[in-house]
Amino acid sequence: SADGQSLVDSLGFLTGADIAASTDETGAAILGGDWDMEYHVGQIETTVAFSSSLQQNWIAVLSPTTVSFQEGTSGYTGTQDTEIRQSSSGSSYGTNATISVDQDNGSGVTQGLIRFGGLFGSGPGQIPLGSTINSATLTVYVTDPTDSGAQVTLHQMLINWSESSTWSSLGSGVQLNNVEAMTAAAGTVSSPTATGTQTITNLASTLQAWSGGAANYGWVIVTTSTDGWDVASSENSTSSWRPLLTVNYTPPNTAPVLDTTKNPALTAVNEDSGAPSGAVGTLVSTLVDFSVPAGELDNVKDPDSGAMLGIAVTAANTSNGTWHYSTNNGSTWNALDSVSDASSRLLAADANTRLYFQPSANYNGTMAD
Repeated sequence: SADGQSLVDSLGFLTGADIAASTDETGAAILGGDWDMEYHVGQIETTVAFSSSLQQNWIAVLSPTTVSFQEGTSGYTGTQDTEIRQSSSGSSYGTNATISVDQDNGSGVTQGLIRFGGLFGSGPGQIPLGSTINSATLTVYVTDPTDSGAQVTLHQMLINWSESSTWSSLGSGVQLNNVEAMTAAAGTVSSPTATGTQTITNLASTLQAWSGGAANYGWVIVTTSTDGWDVASSENSTSSWRPLLTVNYTPPNTAPVLDTTKNPALTAVNEDSGAPSGAVGTLVSTLVDFSVPAGELDNVKDPDSGAMLGIAVTAANTSNGTWHYSTNNGSTWNALDSVSDASSRLLAADANTRLYFQPSANYNGTMAD
C-alpha cells in the first residue's frame, strides 16, 4: 500500500539503511509464502537471503515478531492505569478517562501509574518468556500538554499497585529510589508541549527485565513541571486514544526433545555389499522425524517455528566396515570422515540425505552401535 511504502521510505531516510519489505508471507510456497521482497529502498546487494537448498527444505514462513497491546483491542483487557494525588491522598482515580501528572504547585504532586498485564507467556499474542526484546514503545494520546521546560519521564515500578491505590496507600506517593521505582528513567516524552499522539521509545530495557522473569509492575509517570500533563487512560471512551504498547522481540530458541522410546533403525544391507551407488542405504529422515505432522516415526518435538531437523554423527563403529553419506539422494557418495563430539558430521533429515554402511568382506550380523 502507499502507507506501507511511505513507512519503508521513512525508515530508510531516518536510519540510512537499505531496507527491503514484502507484501505477502515470506517463506515456503506450500504455506503461501515466497522469497521475493517486493519493495525496497537503497541498494540491495542480494535478491534473497537464503540458498536454494534452504528454500526448498525450510517448511515455514517468517513469523512476525511485533505484538501490540491496547485495552479492548483484539480481546486484550490487561491494562491498569491511574493517578495518585498528594492533595487527595486517600482517593483513587482508576476509573478516570485521563491520567494526569503534575509537580507541586501548592496543591501537591500528582503521579501517573500504568501497567500492561499478561504480556509474557505461551498463549496467543503473548511474548514467550526469555525472548530478546529488540524494541518497545508506548504510544499515548495527550489531551493537555505541559510547558516547554518540562521533562516527562517513565520509571520502572518495583512495587505492586492497583487501580485502587492512593497516594497514602503507596506511602506518600512513589519514590524514585531504586526500591519503589527505578531512579533512572526508562523513557522520556520527546515533545511534552504537543497534543495528540505521542510515542515514548527506548522502553526495551524494562521489557527485557520482565522477559527475564522480573515482576511486571509497569511504570510510574512523573514530570518536572507544575503545568500538568494529561493523557487518555485505558478507560477512555475513545478506544484509539487508549495507551498502546508495541514490542518487537526475538523468541528464545527451545531445545528439541527426542522420544527415546521410539526405535529408529538403519536399512539392512546384504553381506559383501559393495560401495554405495544410487539411492541406497537409509534416509536420515527415517531416523529422526517431527511428531507433527504425525504418521511416520514421530520421535522429535520442537516448539520453535521453522525448526530444521537432522542428526550430528559424533562416532562411527568401523570395526566391521565403512560408512558413507550422500546429500543428493545417491547421485554422489562421500566416505564418512573422522568424527567426534568436537567435530561431527551434520546430516539433514530431508529427501536427499542418506547414510550407508558398507560391510567388510564376509561380515554379517547386527550392529548395536
